Amino acid sequence: MVQHLKLYLIGLDPNHSTIWDTTYYSFVENNNYEDIIALPDGTFYGLATIKDDYWQQANIALLHLSATGIPISIQEYNLGGRDLARCLIPTNDGGMLFSASSYPNNDPTEVVQNLYKLDSAGETQWINNADYFIGAVISSLVQLADSTYIVAGSDYSAGPNYLQGFVAKLDTNGSVLWRRTYGGDRNEYLYDLIINNHNSTGKDGYVMCGRTESTDLGVLLGNANVYFLKTNCMGLLTEPIANYSYTNPEGNTIAFQNLSQYTYPDSIDGGHYLWDFGDGFNSNEQNPTHTYAQAGIYLAKLTAIVCQDTSIMYQSICIGTSAHPAPSFTHTLQNDTLVSFTNTSSNAQNAVFIWDFGDGSPPTQTITQQALQHSYTQAGEHQVTLSVIMCQDTTVYTQVVNTYAVGLAPIIPPSKGGQGGDYARCCLTLLMSK
Repeated sequence: MVQHLKLYLIGLDPNHSTIWDTTYYSFVENNNYEDIIALPDGTFYGLATIKDDYWQQANIALLHLSATGIPISIQEYNLGGRDLARCLIPTNDGGMLFSASSYPNNDPTEVVQNLYKLDSAGETQWINNADYFIGAVISSLVQLADSTYIVAGSDYSAGPNYLQGFVAKLDTNGSVLWRRTYGGDRNEYLYDLIINNHNSTGKDGYVMCGRTESTDLGVLLGNANVYFLKTNCMGLLTEPIANYSYTNPEGNTIAFQNLSQYTYPDSIDGGHYLWDFGDGFNSNEQNPTHTYAQAGIYLAKLTAIVCQDTSIMYQSICIGTSAHPAPSFTHTLQNDTLVSFTNTSSNAQNAVFIWDFGDGSPPTQTITQQALQHSYTQAGEHQVTLSVIMCQDTTVYTQVVNTYAVGLAPIIPPSKGGQGGDYARCCLTLLMSK
């Protein structure tokens, strides 16, 4: 006799001991719950794939369940193919949203992803199965505080050969506001998504997990690695880089040209700019023009902000005067590898200081002459350079610093992929900090 899978639920107490279990036998073929949510009245909604022959036919069922898992009502959906339930979430208005995939001819590249929005009574408010969801599977849903949605999964947007991971933001009616894809030269799967830092506005970005088979992402051919992504609120892996230039068209007037990258001020959820001209005046224009009231040296600051990421650039601007800084510094060894530096530059008020410690580490920018420390990881001579930038001119001072012991660099174990294309699934249950 052929045995088929039945719908089965278990209720657990806080100690994970079984307090009830329920099996539902009424559907033929194979059946399984894909997701379940709890309601304030103690009942549940379960989303299930039912009547699945594992080839051409399956339907979706939304079951309203009692506090002990007994079906109170069942709503069945036939989408016209082998229809598979995916995920279910409660919505801010007391309703629900669920995703389901329909395979009209069992070809994964032609799968149609359906989103169903239901009201608190379980009645359909809208259905979205637009062209941008063909070839896609939505495996995770979240709703933000403004009632928009973030969805994640995998799709064939790069072509029929390989899956890519994707994340998209939808408006309150399920239309796409933006969509991003991720991946390499092989299959990428995204299985789960959470809002970073519990911030329901989405401003702290998103964390996703899945698996990757891409060799250009470091996976051995035929193997698979666990895949984690953290993006900003726009679904991007970039951070803003503030940058600007300026000209002096006449008198005390300065025209600023914004050269910042990865800020996207004209995009949905895009960033913005804050200017501080150094004389008490500010602007949020992209390319402002500013007239200074009197001559002097001013430290102009541009801040580029995207989501919760910030980048700052300073420049020293001369109005009706010139600058003649004299850079210098002293240094003191605190131990064999830790060195303290004291900036003793003169005529450098409102200057920008750039330190290069001569060991290949990224330069450090400061706008004060406060002392700072640097730790070296290799013994030897290091040519340390202090650059003073004022009014588009750079003056440089250099010293040789000797260190005498080698610090220990962190040991990073080699990365290994799972053998034989291990099938990695993950469920994110904790919100991760930056």
